Amino acid sequence: MNPALIVFKKELTEMLRDKRVRSTAFFGPIFLIFVLMTIFSSVIGGLTDRAKDPTSLRIVAVGSPLVE
Repeated sequence: MNPALIVFKKELTEMLRDKRVRSTAFFGPIFLIFVLMTIFSSVIGGLTDRAKDPTSLRIVAVGSPLVE
């Protein structure tokens, strides 16, 4: 049998034997997805609120007689 496969199987059984590693490996990514979705939605919501506010947008035309 391939030595790398033997080492992989040993490491996998060692990881699955530890309860803390098992719970982190399965529940960590699920928790991380919800945290990232919450952060991204709040950032995007803030950006869209700022874009809807007409006073926060400034348009400057270079070379225009209005700009001194």
